[in-house]
Amino acid sequence: MWKHRDYLALTTIGVTVFYLLTIRSGHFWGDDFVQCLQHAENLAANKPYANQLLIANPSLSVGPPAYPPVFPLMLLPILQVFGLNFAVLKVFMGVLFGAAIFSIGLAFDDALPGRRVVPLLLLLALAPTFWTFKEAIFSDVPFLIFCFLSLALIQKMVSTPGGRELYLMSLLTAVLIYLACGTRSQGLPLLPTLLIADFLKAKRVRLAPVLTCCLVALLLFVQNRLVFTEGERLQYLTLDPSIVWSNVRHYAGSLSTYWDNGYSHSLRYLFFIVALVLGFVGYAKRVVQGPGAFEVFLPLFVLPLFFWTFQQGIRYLLPIIPLYVFYIMEGVRVVSSRLQTGVRGRVPWAFFAAALGCFASMYTTVDLWHIEGPLDPEAQEMLAHVEAESSPGDVFLFEKPRLLGLLVHRKAAIPTRVEDPREDESALAFYRSIGAKYVITTSSLASDQDYLRPFLARNPTWARETWTNGTFQLWEVRNE
Repeated sequence: MWKHRDYLALTTIGVTVFYLLTIRSGHFWGDDFVQCLQHAENLAANKPYANQLLIANPSLSVGPPAYPPVFPLMLLPILQVFGLNFAVLKVFMGVLFGAAIFSIGLAFDDALPGRRVVPLLLLLALAPTFWTFKEAIFSDVPFLIFCFLSLALIQKMVSTPGGRELYLMSLLTAVLIYLACGTRSQGLPLLPTLLIADFLKAKRVRLAPVLTCCLVALLLFVQNRLVFTEGERLQYLTLDPSIVWSNVRHYAGSLSTYWDNGYSHSLRYLFFIVALVLGFVGYAKRVVQGPGAFEVFLPLFVLPLFFWTFQQGIRYLLPIIPLYVFYIMEGVRVVSSRLQTGVRGRVPWAFFAAALGCFASMYTTVDLWHIEGPLDPEAQEMLAHVEAESSPGDVFLFEKPRLLGLLVHRKAAIPTRVEDPREDESALAFYRSIGAKYVITTSSLASDQDYLRPFLARNPTWARETWTNGTFQLWEVRNE
C-alpha cells in the first residue's frame, strides 16, 4: 500500500526531471536577480555585502540597497565553483523548484493524504505560471521551500500537546521561519500565523510558540546588524487609498493569469471567477471546521501586498497559489458532494481536465525554447561594446543599471521617467550631477520607448548616437 510520502516522492522526481529537461536558453530582464548575484559575488570576494555600482535616482527606486542574505548564500557555492555560469545556475534553480514541490506536498500531508496530493502538485507544476519561473534566478523558489516547510512544522507544533518534542519542534520551526524571512521579507507573516493558529487550537497562549518567535526575532536582529536589510523596506509601505485600490486590482488581475489560455481573455476571466467562488467555498468550509495554519496565513500574507508601493504581479503571489488551488479543490468537493452519486465523482476530474486544457492552450503561445533578455546575443554584444569602449569610471544611464554593474563593472543610474517636457530640465540637472557620460536605449524595454527615446528626441543636442546593433543603441553625452 502506497503512502503519502511515496506519492509525494514519485511526483517530485517526475516534476524535477520534467523541469530540467525543459530548461530554456536566455533569462528574464529584471534587476532583482542581478542584485542577488551581486550579493553572492561580494561574499565570494570578501567585499561589503551591499556593495554595488548602482547610482540612486531620487525620482525612482529599484528597491532596497540590500536583499535578505539567505538566497545569495545559497548561490555562493555555485559562483565559487562555476563562476557566473547561467546554465549551471538554471539547473540549480530547477532542482530547487523540485524541492519546493516536495515542501508543498509535505505541508498538505494531513489535508490531502495519500494520492490526493498528486492532483494539487500537478496543477501547480504543470501550470505555465509556475513552469515559466523554474529557471529564473529569483529568491521566490527557495522562499517557497522554506515557507511551506515552516507551515508544515507549524501544523505539527499546533497539534503537539507539549513536552520535549514540542520544544525541539519549536527550535526547528524557528530556524525554518528565519530562513523564509531571510530569503524574502514576505516570510514575516509566518510569525503571527504560528501564534494565532496555536492559540485557536490550544485556547491559550503557550510558551513554545512564543519562544519560537523570540528566536526568529533574534536571528533577524543579528542579520540586520550584519547586512541591514529589513528596516530599509518599511519606507515602501503606504496608506494611500488610491495605491491600495490599484494594488487590489493589480493582484486580482495577476491571479487571473493562472487561468490564462493565451487566446481568450473572456474565458480566462470566466475561469477565474468560477475558481474564485469555489476557492471561497473551500476556504469557508475549512474555517467552519476549525481554522488552521493555512487559513490564518493566507489573509496575513495577502493583506500587506495591498499596502506595498511596488507591484510585482504573479511573482508576489506564488506562495499563496498552492493554497489557492487547494481551496478550489476543496470547493469542488463541496459542490460535488451535493450532486447525484453518478455525477459526484466526475466533477473533480472535469475541473482537473479543464485546468489542464487552459495550461495546454497557453503553452501553444509560449516560446518553449528561449527567454528574451540580457543573455541574448544582441544584449551580450552591447555589453561587450560598453566594456571595450568605455572606462571603468564612466557613468551610464540604463533601464537595468545593476546589470551593468554586475556584468561589465560600470556605474549606472536608472533614467528619470519624464512624462511632461517641462520636467526635462530637472532630469538634465540630475544627469549632470552624477556625471552621466553614456546612455543606453533598447527596443527590448517598453519604458525606453515610452520615456527615454522621446526625451532624447526632445533634446537632440544633449547626446548623440555613436553605436547600434539594431536592438541596442549607445549615446554619448555631449560636453556642456
